[in-house]
Formats: sequence, structure tokens, C-alpha cells
Amino acid sequence: MEITEQTLAEAWQRTTAAHALLHGVELPPLALSEDELERCAELTESPEGDGLCLLLDGTGTVRGHRGRSPEVFATRELEQVLYLIAEAVPRRSAGSTEETAQALEQIDPAWGGRFRSGGLDDTGAVEACGRDPLEGFAWIAKSWCEQVPYTNLTFFRAAPGRSVDAERLALLCGADPAQVAAGTRLKDLEAVDGGRTHERDQKDGRRVDDGEAGVLELIWYERGQAPYRRGGELDFLNRALRRAEQDHPELTDPFELYFHALEESLGLRLPRRDFAEGEVRAAYWAGEGR
Repeated sequence: MEITEQTLAEAWQRTTAAHALLHGVELPPLALSEDELERCAELTESPEGDGLCLLLDGTGTVRGHRGRSPEVFATRELEQVLYLIAEAVPRRSAGSTEETAQALEQIDPAWGGRFRSGGLDDTGAVEACGRDPLEGFAWIAKSWCEQVPYTNLTFFRAAPGRSVDAERLALLCGADPAQVAAGTRLKDLEAVDGGRTHERDQKDGRRVDDGEAGVLELIWYERGQAPYRRGGELDFLNRALRRAEQDHPELTDPFELYFHALEESLGLRLPRRDFAEGEVRAAYWAGEGR
């Protein structure tokens, strides 16, 4: 059944009437054009609520926006729209993602599982990591915000069935051949002159983003709220973040959670002990004085 303004309003009214948790919760502002959406965005930019406003287009697709932010979801399934609206209600008062999931289960048992998975359906939950996140990639999160000690990290993945040739990659990126051949370590460079750092432009590669923004950037993250477009190319990160929230409630820094989710979903590795003790291989750019 195609979603219309009337069917959406009636479905939300039935949902709120059937569940005490949703009593008194109104349907978010609904726009039927881009101009109306702009006015809705102005109304929703307030401390109350999560700023969600909806755009219903001529095809029956409902597109969600938070204030003036890019689109956060798009769906033609009425049940998904109802879930995405309801998802924010318990999150405003719940103390943890598990409490939010339990509250959603009271509305619909499937909704609790969906929230735990971080996706738009009831499948695809990320497995628990079972490790200390601060022994993985997340250990660098706090210093990374201040760009200390590294301003740029590039990760490489080998083709299936092949291994990464770290020395060849270093040379292709412009590392000093003599230092690469000598097996120079980070602590060797630091012993010479304090370990100067140099910036370098990134190599060209396929950009991964959500289409509108043109860049993958995280400048904030609220626990329990998916930072990327639901069902979009980065939805796997939404799922990984939800798993990280459930596995590690002891992490209060949102960037530690985010970096841990990156590690688990992309298979990144950044050995904390080797970096801390200066054992990682290192080299200056070729041709630069030492």
C-alpha cells in the first residue's frame, strides 16, 4: 500500500493509542515539498526531541531528515517509518542502548531486536568482539582528536589470497629506501631528532560516503543514534556502532566507540604496544634531510 499523508497519520495514531510508552507523542512534522521541508527543519531545530522531520514525495517514499542535515533514511514501507519515528522516543530518557531496546520490545518484540542490530530489518547483527577495545584501534581515539602523535593514518588491504608487502607499500608512498632497507623503527628516528612528523597528501582512492555530503566525516556521535543514512552504503557502520555500544558500556568517549566499530567492521589493526614502545617500522620521506 502506497504511503499517503492520511495513511501515515492514521497508522501513527493507532500505534500511539496501543502503547503507553508512545502516548502523547505526535507525528513529526511532515512536508510534501522541499520548500515545506525547509520550514519544518526550522521548527525542529530545538533542544527538545531529536529534530526529526519527514518528507513525503509523490512516489510514496518517506524521507527522514534531522533539522538541516542530509537525509537519514528513505523508505516506502509504512512499518519501517513507524519504527524509525518510535525509535527516538525511549532513547531520550533511557540510560543505555539495552534499556532503549527493552522499551521498544514493549511496543513490538521485533523492534527491540531491530534496535540491537542497528539496521532497518531484524537480521545482520554484528557478533560480539569479546576483546578489550582499548587494546585495538580505539586506543588512539583521544589523542587523535588533538592530532597527536599522528595526523594521518592510511590502512591497506591485500587482494584475496595475497599478503600485504609493507616494505613495497612504504616505498610506493615515498619512504626513504635506505631506512626501509635498514629496518628503521620509530624509536630509532625519535632517538635521532625527536621523531619529526611530516604531512603528505593522500593517494587517490574510491571515496566511501553517503552520496550527499561527499566526504566521510564524524564530528559528533550520540550514543544510540545512527550517524549515517539508514540502509545506505555506510549502514554497516551503524550496525557495528550499535554492537560496540552493547559490548562496551564502560566506554564513555564516543570516539573510542566509533574507532572500535571501525576496527571490527573493516578489520583494521593498530598495535598499541608496538607504537607505544617504538617498535613499529618507520621512515622519513625520501629526499628529506635528517
